[in-house]
Amino acid sequence: MAFQFDKLTHKSQEAIQRAVELATELGHQQIGVDHIAYALLKVDGGIIPVFLDRFNVSLEGLLKKLEETFEEIPSVTGDQQQPFLSKDANKALLEAQKSAKAMKDDYASQEHIFLALFKDEQSAFSKELRRNGVSEQDILKAIDQIRGGDRKSTRLNSSHIPLSRMPSSA
Repeated sequence: MAFQFDKLTHKSQEAIQRAVELATELGHQQIGVDHIAYALLKVDGGIIPVFLDRFNVSLEGLLKKLEETFEEIPSVTGDQQQPFLSKDANKALLEAQKSAKAMKDDYASQEHIFLALFKDEQSAFSKELRRNGVSEQDILKAIDQIRGGDRKSTRLNSSHIPLSRMPSSA
């Protein structure tokens, strides 16, 4: 099964495009899981910061850890081709689409990508979440609670979360 960009919500597509831009700006030849995670965390109006808040994980701390990881990746200068999707990143995006199907959604949303990226235990993103006590079950439970059984049947909405179900920041 091949990864299908057109089976992502607009916000998910935006995150992938930002990951490409990030890898290009940093001179990285590959778009890795951590590039996608970083971009997903930075999406305007994205839902992932709500999950981090729920898990008591610092968004700023996680972004800083990912930035430190990027500094360790060799960069290429000069005439650079567009970076390509790494094997692990492609696997994670396929996993996100598989999760979407399992949840009876037509499109893979930010939540599906978040869960799939978490499953890549070798990524700095996953290691940092696990170090903060987050488990796959925690993520699945939070998705279920926030979504309240809603399906993702359109690509237009940024996430599944109706405003009435958004957790308060109190």
